[in-house]
Order: sequence, then C-alpha cells, then structure tokens
Amino acid sequence: MAPAPHELTKAQFAEVAQAEALTNHGRKWNVTYNGTSGFSDEATAEAAKADVHHAFVNNAVYFNEPDAPTFGDMPSLPSNAVIADYPDLAERWNACMASRPATGKVEAVFKAALSRMTLADQQSIFTAQDRCWREQCCGNAGSQAVADKLFDNAVSAAFTRMLPSDRQYVESLCGQ
Repeated sequence: MAPAPHELTKAQFAEVAQAEALTNHGRKWNVTYNGTSGFSDEATAEAAKADVHHAFVNNAVYFNEPDAPTFGDMPSLPSNAVIADYPDLAERWNACMASRPATGKVEAVFKAALSRMTLADQQSIFTAQDRCWREQCCGNAGSQAVADKLFDNAVSAAFTRMLPSDRQYVESLCGQ
C-alpha cells in the first residue's frame, strides 16, 4: 500500500510523482501520484510537484482541524518531517495535534502501522494475540510466557518486513 501524498516529504513526493505539461487546458501542469492528481500553474515540473504536494499537505491539515467538514474518512495528519517542509502550515498543524486526545494519537499510530502491514503479517499477529488470550484464560503462567514471546516475535517480524518508508512514517507518528 503506497503512502498518501501528504504522508511523503516534499523530496519523496518529487521523486515519485509525475508532472505532465498541459496544452490548451488553462492550467500548465497535471501532477499525479498513485491515483491522485492536482493542477499547478508553476513554471517548471519540479515547482509544480512542490505546489501540488503543498496542496495535499494543506488539505490533510485542514480536514484534521476540529471544525472541518467531514467527507468520508479523515486523512491522517502529516508527520513532523512533512510539516518541516512547510513552515506556513506548522501553526495549524500544531493546533490539530493539541486538539487530539492522547488516545487519538495512539489510534493514528495503530491504524497507520496496521494498514501498512501485509495481510499475512496481520493474520500472524492476530493469531498470536488469540493464543495469548487463550493462555491467559487458562491461567498457566509458563504457557502464557511462551505465547507472549510468540506475539512479540510476530509483531517484530511484521515491522521488519514493512517497507522502510512505511516504517519511517509510523515511527514519525510516534514522535508527535
């Protein structure tokens, strides 16, 4: 699963986004990334990518503001690394972070981590967790310790197999 545009830094977005020059359109560029797109009137392809990325990040911040309208699922809040590219958005981003209860931050990290794991890794973790619950119900401390170790190993393996960019994104959420 590819990260959303606002989950990438400006440099990462510039590497993977495509900019197509437009003619007879009224706009200069169409910038696309992973099924999303935006128009720009900047002079160069590089500037157009930066312009469209700023818009994606701005929209993600906007839809996380407490009084923002809801249109389906709320996008994740951009990470510290992404906001560092856009000082003009930092104040609004800080207000969004301050308005989130601590459980909202934990929920965001959990959702980001789980959605970036393979289905097989998710199933492995849930199977190990189920075994932990069963052992806990039986009250056997020795087998509970074994089940806990299997769960720890399943989680560690899943994070190890994550794409480095996905792991970095989840880690950046932990630092917020």
